[in-house]
Amino acid sequence: YFLTPPQQLIYDHYPLATRWQLLENPLTKAEFLASPRVWPSFFENGLGLISHRAATIRTSKEVAVYVSAPTDTLLMAGLRQGEQTLPDSQTFVERDGANYRIQAAFLQAGEYTLTIFTKKANDEGAYRGTLEYTVDVAEGDPTNPGFPRVWPPFFDNQIGFVSHTGGNIRADGELVVALSAPKDVLLLADLSRGDTKLPGTYTFTQRVGAEYDVRAAFPGAGEYTLTIYTKKAGDAGAYHSTVEYTVQVSGAVAGLAGYPRSYGAFHESGAVLYGPYSGSLPAGSVQSFRLVVPGAEKVAVIINNEWHYLANKDGVFQGDVKITGQDIGVYAKFTGEEQFSGLLRYTSSG
Repeated sequence: YFLTPPQQLIYDHYPLATRWQLLENPLTKAEFLASPRVWPSFFENGLGLISHRAATIRTSKEVAVYVSAPTDTLLMAGLRQGEQTLPDSQTFVERDGANYRIQAAFLQAGEYTLTIFTKKANDEGAYRGTLEYTVDVAEGDPTNPGFPRVWPPFFDNQIGFVSHTGGNIRADGELVVALSAPKDVLLLADLSRGDTKLPGTYTFTQRVGAEYDVRAAFPGAGEYTLTIYTKKAGDAGAYHSTVEYTVQVSGAVAGLAGYPRSYGAFHESGAVLYGPYSGSLPAGSVQSFRLVVPGAEKVAVIINNEWHYLANKDGVFQGDVKITGQDIGVYAKFTGEEQFSGLLRYTSSG
């Protein structure tokens, strides 16, 4: 404890003489005894209490705890009732400016333990116990759908919710979920129904500014699982499970048979598709292709080896193309590369 800062020492040492707290605003004995439990990582990772300074929180159904933390500190939370670890969907963490908001939803009355874990962003090791509260819940809400399921890459890659914060979504045929993500994070998604994973063309992801749009098309009514995966742009490895929603679907969208298949160059370049979104294009129809492809010198739609170059108008590659074959691909030639790279692939119907 040699030279430990007074602001840290007061969490587990209460001097008999108040003046030896060496604090501008000394704590009373009651405040000291009521302080939440903290571990060394609380100080090592620069956390600060904002909303709840007492160890016991009393609430009716939900709670939101705010703590301050440096931008290079990552945070997770877990909930227990007695010896039982509760599902991840009952807690949710997100950064709110210079602070973190930790939310917890309680399905029934009782006493719970809310534990907060932290680590530095460049630390490849495990999260460590940092801060702990006892939560006394008066009622609970068994109808609360909870929060989306998240995995450590959600925090490691600093993903944030923009459109849907609940874990259970109701949709009518099609759904668009918006998430925030740093520029160096890539994102993909897939859709499953029960134990069956649907073809990749039932989801489509693309970055739009500081956000990702995750589109999902549903072939019929029922319950689906939408899983989103992320990785760093320079990571040659696989994408990692990051966030998951349960989607209750009332019906399919007429005429929408999924989206075009996208390839690595589409995501890695930060391309944005404005149309067409349907992955199956009617034979003989004329389709208006519009997309932004950063770093591309040329973009072409290739149908059965017939090349249709799109015009670059104010940074948007666009053009009308008649669908004359089954194999339809969109390719780009990037600056410094000799060959074209595949971006998207469509099929033809009829």
